[in-house]
Amino acid sequence: MEQLPDNAIDLGNGSWMIKVVDKDDKWIGINEFHYNKTDGLCGGWVPFEGNKAWTVESWEPLTLSPSLLCTACSNHGWIRSGRWVNA
Repeated sequence: MEQLPDNAIDLGNGSWMIKVVDKDDKWIGINEFHYNKTDGLCGGWVPFEGNKAWTVESWEPLTLSPSLLCTACSNHGWIRSGRWVNA
């Protein structure tokens, strides 16, 4: 099974995130990771800017809307108060 990078932040409920910053150290999104039964490590990019961006309701602890739905394995939930909440 693939390993998560050392800088992955545990969100609980089998999900992790890695903060992504730009060259000016501005937080621009996260890479969200989870394991699925078939393929192992799965996840995707969650941008905070642009036309397909998530709304940051709180930076610390991180709360995003709307929910996150993995297009590869259908893992679905929210990041609320820095924790993964399954849908």
